Amino acid sequence: MRETPVDTDAAARWLLIERLFDEAVELPRGERTDWLERMCPDSSTRGEVEAMLLAHDRQDGILEVPIADIAGRVAADAGDPESIGAYRILRTLGQGGMGTVYLAVRDDGQFSNRVALKVLKEGVHFEELERRFRTERQILATLQTDCISRILDGGVTEDGRPYFAMEYVEGRPINEYCAQVRASIDQRVLLLSRVADAVQIAHAGLVVHRDLKPSNILVTEEGTVKLLDFGVAKMIAGDETGQDTSLTQTGARWMTPEYAAPEQILAARITTATDIYQLGVVAYELLSGQKPFSGDGQSTFSLQKSICEADALKPSDAAAKTRPTDSLLPAERSRALRGDLDAIILKAIRKEPSERYASAEAFADDLRRYIGSRPVRART
Repeated sequence: MRETPVDTDAAARWLLIERLFDEAVELPRGERTDWLERMCPDSSTRGEVEAMLLAHDRQDGILEVPIADIAGRVAADAGDPESIGAYRILRTLGQGGMGTVYLAVRDDGQFSNRVALKVLKEGVHFEELERRFRTERQILATLQTDCISRILDGGVTEDGRPYFAMEYVEGRPINEYCAQVRASIDQRVLLLSRVADAVQIAHAGLVVHRDLKPSNILVTEEGTVKLLDFGVAKMIAGDETGQDTSLTQTGARWMTPEYAAPEQILAARITTATDIYQLGVVAYELLSGQKPFSGDGQSTFSLQKSICEADALKPSDAAAKTRPTDSLLPAERSRALRGDLDAIILKAIRKEPSERYASAEAFADDLRRYIGSRPVRART
């Protein structure tokens, strides 16, 4: 990999971003941050490249918008702010539908810990988006637990946009973590049980996450699980239907298609069983190396049709078709999954919410029963 000196001239910025992306995307994910810090000392440019890399990774290597188009738009932006409230911005961590997340440090002498600062996007004036942003802040304030990224502070920018500071979690998405430490099947099952415990805590706080996927489940070097991104989470207190009609029209539903439950696709009632389904999909992928549904691989419609109508292969059968991409060989995966783990995962991803586990706690219990060589309830 060549290391070309960075030219920060504004007129060439979009070309610089494109070149940095092209070079960084070829590196192993664990090496990208250090490489970008060496090659791109400008935090604004580095943040845009990191956002593009994140989008690339979440789309399995496919960017739906040409890089040059993205970079061209980026070049027109003003770049990162130097500070927001009492916080000094270090660099951009990522961008989503509602806001931008910055790595920041408090700069008023109160404390110096790094935080993840989430700010409603500039120019976003949709009432529903702002309501959701404030709801996420409220949710995080109520879920003060070690397994969920904690909220530390909040405020409003000078131009009236709400923001909040969260605990900055230094960890990797659960799938990347397992690959890095060469986790065994049993180690992965144990991690999944901890994820289910975290989801149970959210449910006990009357919160449905609605967007559980590997990138929203981080694992620290110590093996601690942290749930992130409650941006589309829903408070279920006082809502008898569990429905969210404001964002269920075509094109307005907020979900990650590969991990969406049938009821999300059908704009039906959303309950804690929706999170159980998504936990099942994460477990299927983490243990078998495959996702349960893929459609024809060409369109979101075919994927959604598959999720709603097709029967998933047993995870053990899917594992047998997996290429050896990490420490687990296909035959090893398949043997370990056959029987109890097949039953546990398939119960979690049943089409009918009432046929899934009654709670995340019950899902975690069955996973621990497997680890302890006790009979699992999914087979009774």
